[in-house]
Amino acid sequence: MEEKKIYTAGELGRLTGVSARTIRFYDKKALLKPVGYSDSGYRLYNQESILQLQRIRVLQYIGLSVDEIREQIRKAQNEKWFQWTFDKLALTEGMHILDMGCGHGNLWVKNWNRIPAGTTITLVDKRNVCIEYLKEFYRDHKRFLQDHVTFQFMVADMETNWKIEETYDRVVANHLWKFIEQPEKLMERVKKVLHPGGFLLSTYSVYGLLEAIQEVLDQTGILLDLRERILQKKEERLMLEDQMRRCFERVDLETFSNRVEGLDHPEDLLAYIKNCEGRLAEEHRASFKEYEQKLKNEWKDYAAWEAEIITPLYRCFA
Repeated sequence: MEEKKIYTAGELGRLTGVSARTIRFYDKKALLKPVGYSDSGYRLYNQESILQLQRIRVLQYIGLSVDEIREQIRKAQNEKWFQWTFDKLALTEGMHILDMGCGHGNLWVKNWNRIPAGTTITLVDKRNVCIEYLKEFYRDHKRFLQDHVTFQFMVADMETNWKIEETYDRVVANHLWKFIEQPEKLMERVKKVLHPGGFLLSTYSVYGLLEAIQEVLDQTGILLDLRERILQKKEERLMLEDQMRRCFERVDLETFSNRVEGLDHPEDLLAYIKNCEGRLAEEHRASFKEYEQKLKNEWKDYAAWEAEIITPLYRCFA
């Protein structure tokens, strides 16, 4: 008989030795969210829930607080994104890779010992501080790489100072396009340096979070409207997709879903707007103290708040 894959809170508790009450507490604190609900309204969990519950118990055992455990879970979600993106490159031994606008190289740093033997990776960024950091990281950690993996480093602005003369099996452009004034021109350059069968792997700005924030603002009566910005970001994303399809023979789109589960403080919602939507925050600067107080007074379930964040990933074939 096939093993049952979906469990109620009571069944999950019996499997793991944790009470249903504790499981409900973890849900309230956004540590262990149900994967769904039954027709009768019971929380439902799956095999991944068992692993997550075990992680929580271990972290509790070593003395971490609820807030510290939540932070560890968030970090683990970020690790999954880098692993997922790396897997989409489908690298094999001996490939040549160009990473345009590599930043601090998290795609490679987070998958350091998974890079196939014989791979050559050229890291390019216009910020010298990023390249110097990666050079030092490479020197300190190259002994952990597989055989004959090499990194090359270049400080350059790929839009205004194209220095690429080689050809590549993969070109990476993670969250680069919003900084490029003429994306199609750069795409044409990338197309010319791709080996037959190679592709450009590109990610773009996430969506879903601003939409979830707007729902909270509406519920609490805060007069801060993100809808124009949400629409603008959507139009920019669709425009980029059109540019890719004009330039490349085939464009495959996939998405990675991540979740924000619970906030430590209600005003953290506004902190995101201040940090990431500077123009809008400046327009409402005089009212932010009032907004923060309103959130503290009226938003009681902030610890259980959920938002789904979608990251689009494109593979563009010449």
